[in-house]
Amino acid sequence: MEGFDARVAKMEAAGEKALSGPDAIGRYQQQSSQALRCMVLKNLINAGCRELSRQLAMCELYQWFCRVQRVPVVRAPSKSTLNDYGKWLPAEQMNALLDTLGVALRDEARAKIIGLEHELDMAVVWVDSTCLKANILSLYESDIHVIVRGKAGAAVEFGNSLLLGETSDGYIMDHELMKDRSPGDPKWLEQRYPGMKKKSGGQLCGLITDRGFESKANRRMLEEDGVFNGLCPRNPQELAERMEKDEVFAAALRRRAQTEGRGGILKNVF
Repeated sequence: MEGFDARVAKMEAAGEKALSGPDAIGRYQQQSSQALRCMVLKNLINAGCRELSRQLAMCELYQWFCRVQRVPVVRAPSKSTLNDYGKWLPAEQMNALLDTLGVALRDEARAKIIGLEHELDMAVVWVDSTCLKANILSLYESDIHVIVRGKAGAAVEFGNSLLLGETSDGYIMDHELMKDRSPGDPKWLEQRYPGMKKKSGGQLCGLITDRGFESKANRRMLEEDGVFNGLCPRNPQELAERMEKDEVFAAALRRRAQTEGRGGILKNVF
């Protein structure tokens, strides 16, 4: 109610007509809920207001989360509306709220408060990268890059590189879509690793990837932090030996197929 009263007072001070009563309060509560959800989504996907509005108009999952009207037609919030939502709360309160939600994902008691059956397991992260292929209309499109992947049947692809970091619960802890040229998987992992540690709340104790991410620098990085090295070795003999002698590594590497499937869904849908 304090927020509603403050909004009414602000509108009246600006000479605008402010509605009151139960119906007006109900609409304000609905708008507040949508504002919070839109700002949480904006923070998660790291998008600007224009891009968020575009994605809300296209993605049914985002529409469901942000409670966007879909009948009889989709009514996604406009760029200006999302800008207003960004000012719904003072920046300090909004940032504190987003941080609290991040903590709630890792805390059993708080997780139940926000509707989760249990807290999310942030201990192990499976990382994969893929190419989001583009429909090439011109050889001079600056946001499209030639990606050398060296895979059978797809040695070279056109598009943008996407990195995903997924927990055992299927939660996308970390992601980045490179609109510039990718630095290469080993260097990319090195750049994203500190953020993964922070998002895990200090719980990260294992990192699983395919052989494209493996390097001496990354092995040393994990060893210094005491984090389980689940980087798939580039050497086939070393890989075969670890798969035979290390049951934890073998099981973690087999689980990585689910993360590859997650990337495939994004490629096919978006």
